[in-house]
Amino acid sequence: MNPAGELEYDFKKLGFAHNPIVPHTVVRASRSCESCHGNPRALGLGQFTTREHPKLSEFKQPIDYRWDRIVDTDGVPQQATTVEGARPLNRAEMERIRRAPYK
Repeated sequence: MNPAGELEYDFKKLGFAHNPIVPHTVVRASRSCESCHGNPRALGLGQFTTREHPKLSEFKQPIDYRWDRIVDTDGVPQQATTVEGARPLNRAEMERIRRAPYK
């Protein structure tokens, strides 16, 4: 909101806060290999659109806009991060993860 109490969606860039993770840590309860290696969302490609979350339509993005997408399939970043040195996976890294023998 601006000082007048009005919404300023048209003037702001929108996105989610994304922070880097270390997925291969040792913990008691872990995710399955497929939950990352076979999951486009875990690669940063996103999943959720305005279609699944109609309340997001007030932000005036296309109906198929992926709100949680941080990188496209070519490895081009779609959102920025505030963590110094952090970046999304590039295309070669995404392909290597997809081809990893996890099954």
